[in-house]
Amino acid sequence: AKLKWVGNQVAAGNNAIKGVLLNDIDFTEYGKIVTNGDFYGELDGQFHTLTIKIDDNQANPSPILNLYGTVKNLKVAGSIAAGTQKFAAAIAAHAWGGKVYNCTASIDITTAVNGDGTHAGLVAVADGGLDIRYCLFNGTIKNVDEAATTSSGGIVGWSSGATTMVGCIFMPTDMDPGIVEYTGSRNPGNLKAQGCYYVFPEGVDTGGTGINDGFEIVDEATLAS
Repeated sequence: AKLKWVGNQVAAGNNAIKGVLLNDIDFTEYGKIVTNGDFYGELDGQFHTLTIKIDDNQANPSPILNLYGTVKNLKVAGSIAAGTQKFAAAIAAHAWGGKVYNCTASIDITTAVNGDGTHAGLVAVADGGLDIRYCLFNGTIKNVDEAATTSSGGIVGWSSGATTMVGCIFMPTDMDPGIVEYTGSRNPGNLKAQGCYYVFPEGVDTGGTGINDGFEIVDEATLAS
């Protein structure tokens, strides 16, 4: 697949490469996009859907290992079976700066980590300077194998440095209690959020997920209006 070629180019050092999705892509047979190297380029989904399947207990179970560039206008569907690995997320395991705009994560994440998973809907770890805007998580985050995963975030798992979040929505359709510590990001002192929403999943025990400053709890009907 051409998208796999993009990942190979990044691994070879052509890390400012740009890619555009011209249609929906089933990427399930390939796993991750960028498994090695740092992505400084741009991936524009043009609002197409990228369907992924990441499993086999792979380290950093996310499509992009290190994001320095931009991912925008992309819907990610499919599944991530993190196993006992940390840092599962629909866009990137680590973002060193970088931009994530207009992305939707309709993905099912399962985890067998006991304790700190640092999973998230979009980006697992924001290592400083991440700008994430108008993004939605409407997937699931669930334990498997009787695990008790903790210390994850709704949009970002952990903000090591300053993270900007604007107009984002955390709207899980299902999640196990205790996994997601904060709606926006853990280490909330490093998060500056504005105009973001948490849509509480009806009938689901979220285990006291914390609400970051800049997030408002609403129901789905209110959000739609």
